[in-house]
Amino acid sequence: MGKKAIMKYYRNILFLLLYFLAPAVAYAAKGTEVYFQNTAKQITPKTSFVVDLDIASDTPINVVDGTITYDPQLLVVQSISTDASILMTWVKQPLYDNQQGTLSFIGGVPNGFSGGSGELLHITFLAKKAGVTTLGFRDVFSVLKNDGLGTEVNPWLEPLSLSITKKPSLFVRYYNIAAKNHYLYYLLGAGVLCSVWVFSKRRKR
Repeated sequence: MGKKAIMKYYRNILFLLLYFLAPAVAYAAKGTEVYFQNTAKQITPKTSFVVDLDIASDTPINVVDGTITYDPQLLVVQSISTDASILMTWVKQPLYDNQQGTLSFIGGVPNGFSGGSGELLHITFLAKKAGVTTLGFRDVFSVLKNDGLGTEVNPWLEPLSLSITKKPSLFVRYYNIAAKNHYLYYLLGAGVLCSVWVFSKRRKR
């Protein structure tokens, strides 16, 4: 087999691979994703913060049935709001258990939903103590297509890592503010001048 024939052979194999893999790659780039959004810049013990459970899907869906999990040693659910939820009908209203660290719900969208970020739940948590934790999902988390057949979608479930940190001491906070705004140098300078003035007064006595 000549060199040209070999090149043609491998080119044909590459073409076939791309032909059959392209649909799979395109499909993987699309799909349905369920994820958390946290807007809190810092979470400290004994404070509340809000996390949204959202969904994005390029396939029209109409039912979401799932359970999210959290560490009850570090977090408790204080309240849940569905005012802005895309889910309009509820087979099972959101129900949380702060002993088990679970929040379950089954909701539907009468006309279906597809597109970018759609809010499912608006959850207010209370951080109990410092630590690192994760908001996750139970293995059985179902999303159904809006096709009249109840076809299941295999959603991508994205957990959320959270870090609960203690508040710095008052001295550290003031130090950080001063350093950030360059006031520290003025404060130190003022402190030195005051010390010199006090020392000179004492010497005159």
